[in-house]
Amino acid sequence: MLPGHDPVFSGRTAYRALIPAEKLSPDHPSRSQSVMYTGKQKHIVTYLVSNSQLINVVAFVYHPGHAKQYPGAPVETVSQEELVSHFAEFEDQVQILLSHIPKPSRWALRTLDPLDTYISDRVALIGDAAHAMTPHLGAGAGQAIEDGFVLASLLRLPIPQALVSFDALRRSYTSNLMTNAQRQAGFYDYTSPGFEVVKKGAVGLSEDMKQRWMAAVSTQFFNWAWTPFDRSTLSEFESIYRNSTIPLDKVQPR
Repeated sequence: MLPGHDPVFSGRTAYRALIPAEKLSPDHPSRSQSVMYTGKQKHIVTYLVSNSQLINVVAFVYHPGHAKQYPGAPVETVSQEELVSHFAEFEDQVQILLSHIPKPSRWALRTLDPLDTYISDRVALIGDAAHAMTPHLGAGAGQAIEDGFVLASLLRLPIPQALVSFDALRRSYTSNLMTNAQRQAGFYDYTSPGFEVVKKGAVGLSEDMKQRWMAAVSTQFFNWAWTPFDRSTLSEFESIYRNSTIPLDKVQPR
């Protein structure tokens, strides 16, 4: 449908695993809350799943100077030693977590460059096919659901009008989310502009840097990702196109 728009390597890999919660001591922070451990070019997120019986661990590593395509398998089971080697300088809490991951899986996180259109003839792209993004806003699956909701609502219109409306409603919004997810990742692992002073192996941040980091990762991007969809916008597009006739050549990729 859109030649030349293949997924590209985001520059980050993610090591994933599930740990039985009972393997950690009761006072380990990951037993009771979501935790993020951050360092230069890498960070780890943990949170409870399965009624708090399991701890989901995702360990991210950034690869400076990366190519547009990942050189290895997109998903692969790797050794515990490979995972531990990336986080050897992290605190004891992290070392305890990693000691309970004998066979982590390594995922090459891929994304898309923003597309010029999500529609062609009578076909629309939704979800990852349209706007594959990294997981750093926790929004990818939710955006696929929103795509489906918006498209289903618009299909009360003739299909050409519905698709033009869908593209106008969703493409700019989701393209911004793709970009912001990548930027958020850069804040988590101190690779975004403004964090050059944070060096590998650094222990702790200055008070000024802490404040800058908290401001960067908090309200701006999460508000954008989690603001509820405005139903009035949907009604506006319906009213614009309800009685119009849009030739199919207007629905072609631009």
